[in-house]
Amino acid sequence: MTETRPFHVQKPWEPMRPHVLVVACSDGRLQEPLDDFLNSALGIVNYDRLYLPGGPASLSPSASEYTRLASVTKEFHFLLDAHQIETVILTYHCSAEDGPEDAVCADYRRMYASYTAERIRKQQELDTEQILKGPLSDFKLKQILAYRMEVGADYEIDVKSLI
Repeated sequence: MTETRPFHVQKPWEPMRPHVLVVACSDGRLQEPLDDFLNSALGIVNYDRLYLPGGPASLSPSASEYTRLASVTKEFHFLLDAHQIETVILTYHCSAEDGPEDAVCADYRRMYASYTAERIRKQQELDTEQILKGPLSDFKLKQILAYRMEVGADYEIDVKSLI
């Protein structure tokens, strides 16, 4: 067996919590574009992450998977409390009107198989309303933001506010 050396990370542990929680889809194709948006448009570099299939869809009471909803909501509430979160940013993704079909969130496609991309975008807006009335209603936060990253035919991404 070969002995491996531990890797020494150059950036030290940051003892201060960021107090921002980003809830996003776990689709890795969006990681760098999301970081770019948060940094360039919102000035957010450090943030806590809750990455799940469908991102905020996991917190929506309109989803049909109630066991998942209860479990994710419990963990979400834990993070809000334990990490002293002041700002929550909900981020979705979908194809734009002219965008590629594979940019539609796979989790939304699974839950709403008969929906068009346009109908899924509308469902994401409904889910945002439900999340604001449900899992976020018991917490006094400074700010709640919701965005959708829409992938166009040229694979460029436009970010649209949902609140």
